[in-house]
Amino acid sequence: MNRMQRNGRILVLLLIAFWLSSCSQKSSQQETIEPDAIIEQSKQSPVVDEHEYLSGIDALSIKDYAAAKKFFTRFADKYPGLSGAYLNLAFIAFRQKEYEEANRLTSRVLRLNPEHAQAHHLRALLHQHNGRIRRAEKDFKKAIELKPGYAIAHYNLALLYDIFLQELVLAIEHYSIYLELLDREDEETQNWIKHLENTLANG
Repeated sequence: MNRMQRNGRILVLLLIAFWLSSCSQKSSQQETIEPDAIIEQSKQSPVVDEHEYLSGIDALSIKDYAAAKKFFTRFADKYPGLSGAYLNLAFIAFRQKEYEEANRLTSRVLRLNPEHAQAHHLRALLHQHNGRIRRAEKDFKKAIELKPGYAIAHYNLALLYDIFLQELVLAIEHYSIYLELLDREDEETQNWIKHLENTLANG
């Protein structure tokens, strides 16, 4: 697989992986932060009714974005101080290529919770989409700083170093961390690391 083919495939995988890691309660990935975050917050605020939120998660799991948007909007209207619904609304906007709306909602999440790793991750994707590569790098690194075990953030940072910045040593480092964090095999990424190592060795 050449670099251009890999780049095209990656742009799809990156979005799928973000969705799996950030928004789906049924994900096979390690990261299921948004439902957990709401549960944590509801312990502090026992009056929170999680039905709307979890219904939104169910709709996201089958990619019914219209229904998910309705559930998360209703939840956000009821509980404007909780960040999870806004992040999922931002993700939906991102998937639907409504990038200004995704940015507005992500900014709201970060005002509510400046240490929200998934929000930094999504903002990094938005920066990358808009060609602000160094800002994307900063937000990927912040997401990792806040959650060192955030596998997909390591992967997407590796992609940034690999494809956009041509910093192959750093790309290999973060691809390798990603593989260490996975609970499954990723033979394609393993082979790509070998390819990058050969590229470096051959000057």
